[in-house]
Amino acid sequence: MLATRSASGLDAAPRLVILEKTLNPTKLSEVAMNQTQWKHLEPHPQSSYKQLFLKGTRIRAEIIYDSWLDAEPPDPTTPEEVAADWNVSVEAVREAIAYCQSDPPEIEEDHRKEREFFQARGVIDAEGNYLRGDLPRSSTQRPSEK
Repeated sequence: MLATRSASGLDAAPRLVILEKTLNPTKLSEVAMNQTQWKHLEPHPQSSYKQLFLKGTRIRAEIIYDSWLDAEPPDPTTPEEVAADWNVSVEAVREAIAYCQSDPPEIEEDHRKEREFFQARGVIDAEGNYLRGDLPRSSTQRPSEK
């Protein structure tokens, strides 16, 4: 931990230790995440997802990251190619990659909520495996469609 000096000349590091002891680890990582200034990412207040989105879009950072990550090894996708595919800036793609690689807790929370949603509807089992067979039908379907 770097020691910093305040205007009074006192070491500011003890205050950080006190802060660490008063917050649980989850809260501490949330504080750290909130203090990161993202130029191209922001929350989307109307979304049920808590992770960050590319500013001015409904594109989750994780979608951009997955586009970059899912490339085949012999021909990896570059951030420039992802930017062209999604019609966004290269800087926004690089920032989305950095954000996702920082393993933010809000992405894990979004994944947990999705698993619970699909488990409750019988689409996946407790281990996250898709269940075979007919998917649950909508209650709005007519009997002739069942």
